[in-house]
Amino acid sequence: LRSYAASRAAADDTAAEQDAARRRLFEHYLATADAAGRVLIPHFLRLPRAEPARVFDGTEAALDWLDTEWPNLAAAVEHPEAREYAWHLADALRAFFHHRGHHSEWIDTATTALTAAQAAGARQAQAAMRLSIALAGVNSGRYAEARAHLTTVLHDGLAADWPAGRAAVLNNLSAVHQRLGDPHEAIACGLESLRLCEELAIPGVTMALANVGFACGQVGDLDEALGHFGRALEIAERDGAKFSVAVVLVDLGHVHRDLGHPDAAAFYERALTANRELGYQYGEAAALSGRAVLEARAGDATRALSDAAEAVELTRRIGDRGTEASALAALGETCLRLGRAAEAVSPLSAALEIARETSFTWCEAAALTGLAEAALAVGDAELARTHGEAAAKLAARSGYRPLETRAAETLGQLAR
Repeated sequence: LRSYAASRAAADDTAAEQDAARRRLFEHYLATADAAGRVLIPHFLRLPRAEPARVFDGTEAALDWLDTEWPNLAAAVEHPEAREYAWHLADALRAFFHHRGHHSEWIDTATTALTAAQAAGARQAQAAMRLSIALAGVNSGRYAEARAHLTTVLHDGLAADWPAGRAAVLNNLSAVHQRLGDPHEAIACGLESLRLCEELAIPGVTMALANVGFACGQVGDLDEALGHFGRALEIAERDGAKFSVAVVLVDLGHVHRDLGHPDAAAFYERALTANRELGYQYGEAAALSGRAVLEARAGDATRALSDAAEAVELTRRIGDRGTEASALAALGETCLRLGRAAEAVSPLSAALEIARETSFTWCEAAALTGLAEAALAVGDAELARTHGEAAAKLAARSGYRPLETRAAETLGQLAR
């Protein structure tokens, strides 16, 4: 039917009429996709444009429409007549891609729009498209590529006249530095993003706090991390930002767990409910992994192994290599804490392989630490020493104090 309609339009309509029809189609796609994306992740920074009318009642309806229409939207970005619509359409799709994955298509769509923005000399649009490509890179384990796009925005001044864009770039750089082994730079970028967000009174405050908190946890400043996460949750709940609430609840579960607080279990339960209601599988996987480790540390095997395994499956379904590595490391730790050291080796080895492939330094150190503990538990002192020394060296170089402490404990047991 669409093919027939297109053939009749080509035969019966003038060039001006065809152009007007295409523009109406692009306007419809943009308004509807933008409305859907704002339901999914309201806090995302977007290119300046008129805010669309509310079309969808909730996340499920927005996702249903986008699941059906996103290939048409992506095709519209590539249409030679799309012109300035290209980067707005790609920008509107970012929240959907963040939810669902489709990383290759996400990168292709944003790259096409970036090329169009470069041809038009649209610097703000170039910044937005590089930010989108970088986020796709973070979500698919392409951290070095993500860093390159983000630093290009800063070095080329693409967001010089867009302070909110600069804040978003710094916040995403914070997430990249967490993974590439520089948590102190992650904290610095996150704090600068936070300063800009507070100064400009823009919605990025919650996620900036969350990134600073996560990096603080990596270096062992757990009380500091708890403070940042607690403030982030308070702001997100006050603003009715359901996506931010879901993300921060997972972080609070992790930090309460690592502090040994009994509240951890309740935060994980809330996090699972919130992320499942939003259909956000990244958050669901992280909450399942975290709860599995919590329960395994307490010796409760009731659901820990099934939770950890389900988290790995979720990450594979959405194609997030970095989160898959983290989930595998958590599965390995779950096995270890339940006295199944031999079973821990396979997921920890897989986590190590992915971590090295993606330059995910924190996960590499975590996997090495777990492998050292597993080798010690099965009586292979030589292998335990090899993995333990590698883990301790990497964790010390990066400033990951909790992992350095764990590796040192294993090496200390070998020295007795």
